[in-house]
Formats: sequence, structure tokens, C-alpha cells
Amino acid sequence: MSFGWSVSDIASLVQLAYKTSQGARAACGLYDDLTRETSSLHVVLNRLKVEAAKPGNPINKDKAHGKELGVIADGCKDILTQLDKVLIKYNALSEQERSVRRLWKKIRFGNGVVADVAALRSKITYYASSLTLFLNMISLGTIGNIEAKMDKAGGDLQDIKIAVNHITAHLMATAGEEGSVLTAHTNDDRGAWRELRHGLLKDGFQDSLVRKHMDIIMAYVKELGDRGAYDNTTIHEAEEGGTMPGTSQGSFTGYEV
Repeated sequence: MSFGWSVSDIASLVQLAYKTSQGARAACGLYDDLTRETSSLHVVLNRLKVEAAKPGNPINKDKAHGKELGVIADGCKDILTQLDKVLIKYNALSEQERSVRRLWKKIRFGNGVVADVAALRSKITYYASSLTLFLNMISLGTIGNIEAKMDKAGGDLQDIKIAVNHITAHLMATAGEEGSVLTAHTNDDRGAWRELRHGLLKDGFQDSLVRKHMDIIMAYVKELGDRGAYDNTTIHEAEEGGTMPGTSQGSFTGYEV
């Protein structure tokens, strides 16, 4: 697999997610939001492992897919590693120490690094949504006309396409049960465009470039919505019928307008 993520690497990431979810359960309880979020991510990563192991899967053959997965998986590993360290430290405290030092406050490690657990939880939610979107697109089997045009153009348009996927994953993470950028902005193209433009600018794209490609960006987002790529079913199934019950409610504020 491209960019250093083999099936065995993904399997190791699944194990890390499971370990983190168990640490969250020990620290917070079965029904806590952090336990739900980490358990949901574990289920989505299991789905990724299954898909990556299939012969001929585009994850293994397509360079663009490999690049996008590499970015998501690297970030996912970093966040899980950070959170796992926080949970190990917290679970090692005595009951008396836990009553004084609540998990939801910032925790300072011996090397001076400060971890905000609420922020880590929100990023876990984002990565679950980002992987769900990635896998939904893979499972469609074929790519849409607009997506094909952006891939064929390469360069800025292909980079914008990947960035738009990440931004819409943030929006999916904050949409709760709606789970769709289009649902969140029904009959409000201006609102959807504001969210996307703001996110692309934060990712370093020039405003003139973003405005130049406004039509194809919006057409791409609508195409993915029409094809069902924004379905958050995997996450909700993980909570309701899989590892944990309940409803995921993440909040990642990186792309607020």
C-alpha cells in the first residue's frame, strides 16, 4: 500500500483504537461520550482493515487514494497515541487523586506537554467521519463525473478535492445524526459555500484560486451527496448495534465561520 500504510499497519492501528476505547471505558464508563467516540473509530478502522485486505481494492492500487488515506491514517494514529497516553496516566491515579484531578481538565505530562482531552475527543470524532467518507467513496466502486474531472486535471484541483473531503468530514462530525453537509445546508448553497471557502483558506489555498473553481467545488460536493458518500451510517451502527449504544455528538471547531 502507498505511503507506508500496509494491511498490517492498519491492523496495528485497529489494535491501538481498541486499547484506547478500553482505556476510555475504564476511565469514564460505558456510556460516556469519549467511550462512544473511541469505540466508533475502532469499528470504522475495522471496516478499513477489511476493505484494504480485498484483492483489487482501489486503496491498494490508486495513488490518489493511497495519498489521502496516508494523511488520514497518520493523523488518526497521532491522536489515538496522545489520547492513549492521557488515559493510561489517568487510569493509574488512585480514586482519591481522580476525584481531585478530573479527566476533562488539561493534563500536563512530565515533559511539559499539555493535552486538552475535550479537543482530543473532538478530533477522534473527526477521524471517524473522515474515514467513513473515505470508505463510502471507495465502496461506490466508480467515481463521479466531477470527481473524475478533478482527478484528471491534477495539480490544484486534485489538492482541492482532497481538502474538500477533509472539510466535509469536519462538517459530518458536527452534524450529529443528520450526517450530511447537504442536509445541514438544505436550500442554502451560500451557507455551504461559506463553510467550504473558509476551510480551504485555512488549508492555505489562495482566495482567488478557490473562487475560480467555485462552480466545480460545489458541483463536486453535491455529486458526492447525491451518490450517498456523506452517509454516516457506519458510525451510528457502531454505536447502536456494535460496540456502544447511544448517539455520537462531536464538535471540532477548526472550520467555524
